[in-house]
Amino acid sequence: MRHVLGCDLSMTSFGWFLHDDKKKNTYGRFKTTPLDGIDIKRFMIQRDRFVNIINDCKIEYIGIEQPFLKSFNTEKLYALHQFILEVCYTRHIKIVYITPAQIKQFATGNGRAEKNEVVFKTKKVLGFTREKLNNDEADAYWVGILAKKFWQLYLGEIQESDLTEAERLIFIKNKSKKPGILYKENDSFYIF
Repeated sequence: MRHVLGCDLSMTSFGWFLHDDKKKNTYGRFKTTPLDGIDIKRFMIQRDRFVNIINDCKIEYIGIEQPFLKSFNTEKLYALHQFILEVCYTRHIKIVYITPAQIKQFATGNGRAEKNEVVFKTKKVLGFTREKLNNDEADAYWVGILAKKFWQLYLGEIQESDLTEAERLIFIKNKSKKPGILYKENDSFYIF
């Protein structure tokens, strides 16, 4: 499988985590503050940083934490997503969205887990003892894990029988029998 980038988009702390076959963890976050300029400039800064990582790592597949649409910052988050989607569209990068509840459920077994629980679980899985990892990077880690598995399934590199129960509930059919991500092209995933 090619490199997959997990992303948790934000104006202030854009978390990312690269999933490749190397043992070294490559992750970080892009930060901006109002001191960086007006919103449009901050969107451009975050977009340009995203482009750099896409270019440097030759990314073709990404996962993005789906934005929570009823937050206090909905308009700005929506605008940042449009900047990122434009980059993906023009470069033919494939995108899958993973909801915050799916991330929490997959990472901790509890779809309503607190941010610190996801960070704790991420550090444990990665074997981190002193390394710093914030909640945006932790979310990006799990988004990337799920995105990599999703794209493997979509491309036929693995079969439904290779999925865990948690992955089946996200990709195939959830507990309420609603179709999973695999059946929501141009809504939950995009092939540009």
